Amino acid sequence: MSAVFGALAAGITAMLICKSGANMLADSGEADGDERRKRRNNVICWLGGVVSSLLFALSPVMWSQSVIVEVYS
Repeated sequence: MSAVFGALAAGITAMLICKSGANMLADSGEADGDERRKRRNNVICWLGGVVSSLLFALSPVMWSQSVIVEVYS
């Protein structure tokens, strides 16, 4: 269960970062414009969320707590 909850935490982290990045771009006015700019902003938000959640999931502390039978993850 520790591995499942660790993976769930990484997935939720990715979704939160993607959504907050999209909200920041929308608030700054960068999301307005042509379709090409919107697609680029979506890719940037998605890549930022995936990369940051992978860094979080594969960090030594998170990894070690997710592979042991304990309640910390």
